[in-house]
Amino acid sequence: MGLNKRIRCLAAKFETSPGEVIALALADAAFNVFDADIQQTVEMELRPKQSGFTQLPAVPGARQGRAKFSTHFYGASATPAGMATFLPAVGMGVNTGAYVLDPLPLGAAATTQESLTIGSYQNGRIKKIFGAQGNMKCTLPAGKLALAEFDFLGKWSAPIDGAILAAVHPALAPLRVVSATLAVGAWTTAIVANVTIDLQNKLYLRESVNDATGFDHCIITDRLVKVTLDPESELVATKDIYAEWLASTEADLAIVLAAGAATCTITASDLQWMNPQEGEREGMEIDQIECQCNLDDLKFLFA
Repeated sequence: MGLNKRIRCLAAKFETSPGEVIALALADAAFNVFDADIQQTVEMELRPKQSGFTQLPAVPGARQGRAKFSTHFYGASATPAGMATFLPAVGMGVNTGAYVLDPLPLGAAATTQESLTIGSYQNGRIKKIFGAQGNMKCTLPAGKLALAEFDFLGKWSAPIDGAILAAVHPALAPLRVVSATLAVGAWTTAIVANVTIDLQNKLYLRESVNDATGFDHCIITDRLVKVTLDPESELVATKDIYAEWLASTEADLAIVLAAGAATCTITASDLQWMNPQEGEREGMEIDQIECQCNLDDLKFLFA
């Protein structure tokens, strides 16, 4: 019998010790993700025979893999299960009730970062990576659902057979990007169709001769948060983004997504225009603005 790609779910759990696989259970799949995919990246080491063009059997090398998936944003009185699991593994640990970028790497004293074991349950077959950390890119399109895309790098485990988990999906409604508050410094009147936030984490899967996979665990070694905006163009007298760009002006970013009493507030300090370009949206002149966050303090507060 073939495997139906729609019949699958994803589970993930913090590891007690980074790089050591931890058992997954039904409680570790209490979120809803889309397009979950785990793929190995294992180089085959070739062994050419002497005296000709033939080959000896190739040997698989170090075993690494990636897990990619997306999920929506939810607002709740308690932090949504998916974000509580995934954010600390992209470098955003809990700090005084909010998820904040942590400059202390995995393994450092007082770090809030975590590593994950991630399993994809595929209608009878289970794929896993472990010792994983990753990157997150958020897409906030006007009128649509706020989306977070995750890309995790870790040690790859050979697939095994096993029953799919009967995941209990969250009852919360996802947050749409409507009635949102968007402020860049004092600028609160911009007509924006889409905002993206990319952590741009640099991932390093540490090589190790002591491990059967050839690796120890993944760590985040660097990042520079990038934000993109596409506001409708305004007169220089109203908003002179080019003068601010040339002057290396910085401003604080604040975005509030709300659905009734449920909210997600996103803040970052010292946002700087990096590459404003002219664009067009349905005949309207727009400014395509690429920005960077100069302070490492991006924060997500769910309430």
